[in-house]
Amino acid sequence: MKRRRIYRLLTGDKETAYEKGMLSRLFRELNDALGIGFTLKDLGVKESAIPDMAKDAMKSGNVAVNPRETTLEDIIRMYKDSM
Repeated sequence: MKRRRIYRLLTGDKETAYEKGMLSRLFRELNDALGIGFTLKDLGVKESAIPDMAKDAMKSGNVAVNPRETTLEDIIRMYKDSM
């Protein structure tokens, strides 16, 4: 599992059994410690901005080299999930 490996690399913790959500909690704790929002809403993004953000993301060269085909709807869903 990639998340377990990332968690262990970041924390150096090889003993704790990895459970779902531990990596996400780690990033939330880090963001809290740094005073950075975790969700798009925390950062002041309004849901009404998502369509334009998604259109801009589709122009990115990253979409073209993504090994999985990415649609505008995929990006909109990702942004909404990040709210």
